[in-house]
Amino acid sequence: MRHDNVNPTADLYAQLMHVADHFNHKLFDGALPEMMFTLHRERHSAGYFSAERWRHLSGKSVSEIALNSAYFANRSLIQLLQTIVHEQCHLWQHHFGAPSRAGYHNAEWAHKMEEVGLVPSSTGQPGGKKTGQKMADYPASGGKFLLACVELVKDGFCLSWIDRGFNGGKVSRSSVSGVLDIEDMLGDKLFAPIGKYFTDFHLNENADVVLKKRKVKYFCSSCQANVWGKKGLQIMCMKCNKLFVVYE
Repeated sequence: MRHDNVNPTADLYAQLMHVADHFNHKLFDGALPEMMFTLHRERHSAGYFSAERWRHLSGKSVSEIALNSAYFANRSLIQLLQTIVHEQCHLWQHHFGAPSRAGYHNAEWAHKMEEVGLVPSSTGQPGGKKTGQKMADYPASGGKFLLACVELVKDGFCLSWIDRGFNGGKVSRSSVSGVLDIEDMLGDKLFAPIGKYFTDFHLNENADVVLKKRKVKYFCSSCQANVWGKKGLQIMCMKCNKLFVVYE
């Protein structure tokens, strides 16, 4: 799809709202109230929920779900979707349950997470504590969340924008495997790092997501003078009357 005439802000937020609406319908029976998405780059936080954070001129208030855009490139799509549903469970609890102190994940929240197909875990793996101040999660095998994710991707959903200012963490792949009979293509879209699908990004297995080199080194084979420039240049060494060659 060409994006020459697309409003980038509207495009990205429309994609996030499409995801939120999909899960609201599939996992919460459409019960969740309106909310506000925002993006942030705070370290060590993939996302957070803030109750009644935004107020309209009319007096209406809505809660906020904030997502860390710096994590988009090196995390898998399913991990981003986990973050959204994790925070939607906080949204559900704020309106229909009894939240504990700020930031604490109590038993009621944990039960709702399991009900929608995410298993709360302090380690993000089986066996972790299900309640606490800082909590991760993993998809339940064959659960409602995974089925809703597969349906979303089958309908053609993908995230078409990522943050180039990524500045921390290593390439992260979901540890979920063998939990559903998923076609290879769908599984790749769900479990591979999102940045894999962006041609100007290089996913280094042992380091951060980095931009591919946009410039290459040229040198004169006679006098060894060198310059840096974009690929495909034809540069002449005026001293030796020879073309510079690409340094391999």
